[in-house]
Amino acid sequence: MDEQALTEPEAPAFPTCNYSVIEGRALAAQGLNRVIRARCAEAELRGRYAWTSLRSGMMRTALRQDAPAWAVAYQSDLSSLGSVERHERRENLLRRNVAGQLGL
Repeated sequence: MDEQALTEPEAPAFPTCNYSVIEGRALAAQGLNRVIRARCAEAELRGRYAWTSLRSGMMRTALRQDAPAWAVAYQSDLSSLGSVERHERRENLLRRNVAGQLGL
């Protein structure tokens, strides 16, 4: 991706590829789901995982690192802040409980 100048912050994390050519557009949901299911199978994870699981994890990690809600929404391809706010409330509850403050 460095060689093709596709590493800007606005660039998709999972771009569409055509053999050795990395395109500037994001991989479609169907392609992301295939990648995630394959890696989960390799890791012998049980359960249903999809690209939305990856997106939720990214959002929660970003919020834990105090990223602004608008940036999380932008990177998550969300059109409203409602979903980000729900994740943020959950993370704040986890962060502010006694076990979370002790690092457990």
